[in-house]
Amino acid sequence: MDSMWDRAVLLKLSGSNKQAIKAFTAILQIHPHDPGVLREVTPLLAIANGHAKAMTLLLDAYNYNRDLAPNPTEDDLASFGPADLESLADFLTQQRKNKECVRVVKEGVRWMQGRAKEKGWDKLNDDREFDEERKVRDEWEKQARFLEEAPVYELDVRLRVRLGVARMALQHVEEAQVRSARTLTQVKAFHMHYADILSASKPQRHFAVVLRESVAEFPELYGAVADAYHSREMWTDAIEVYQDMAEDEDANGPMIWNKIADCNEKLGDFHAAKECYAAVVDEEPDNLNAKFALARCYEQLAEPAEALKIIREGQKNPETRGIGRPFDRG
Repeated sequence: MDSMWDRAVLLKLSGSNKQAIKAFTAILQIHPHDPGVLREVTPLLAIANGHAKAMTLLLDAYNYNRDLAPNPTEDDLASFGPADLESLADFLTQQRKNKECVRVVKEGVRWMQGRAKEKGWDKLNDDREFDEERKVRDEWEKQARFLEEAPVYELDVRLRVRLGVARMALQHVEEAQVRSARTLTQVKAFHMHYADILSASKPQRHFAVVLRESVAEFPELYGAVADAYHSREMWTDAIEVYQDMAEDEDANGPMIWNKIADCNEKLGDFHAAKECYAAVVDEEPDNLNAKFALARCYEQLAEPAEALKIIREGQKNPETRGIGRPFDRG
């Protein structure tokens, strides 16, 4: 077995991903659900577009470990823990199994917290199980009132953002979205203490909780929230989060500027979009998509000379010859 592991690792290190996947899979046939092997092979499967296979492997391991240890200890969670649940949630979302993602995340966290027998939460169509405060939802007295007597259960922000993204994909916007009486920007502007936020607002849903964290510490979570807003065409909300990322030295960059520009363009603010696209082009002169988007903005702003200049530059590029005007919306 050691020789099989060594061979698989060497194949991975040499960049022979397909052969490495076969080698790790061979080990799984002998030792199904082995956590070390799963943590090696699933990222390789993602690179090889084997998302469905990776999802199946992790889902099988999740079900196996839950059955094996109904009341898990720390040692049990070493075989399937929060990071593994995050990976499973990502693959479920990637495969558009968002309803399953919601179920697995909530059920998985409950299991890891030693509350697997608390099935009552599954009768609700929301995530109040992980609200940060009880008895604050609208008409909470009418829906499973006894559950509102439960203590507040912790949900790590890494899993919370995945739950929010899945909810957003299911069009459960209110469950994912900020439901504060003040917007996030206003909260930051007033530097309100957390307790003040709770007292001044309705329940904070998943994204509101995530966005209280530092961009510097969790840029990938901010990106996930912003992209979720973007996918739902909630352009203003997306800009706000992308802008937070742009204000962070490490998260900032052309990719963020391009997304801010796209949102502004969708909102019809072509001046703001033009400035952002121009910044992207300055930083990445070979970025044809940004160039053509910039030309679109110039056209909308009645600056045909500038638009034509960019069009001609684009037509000189071999990748765009013979395809007309790829930047046209129609």
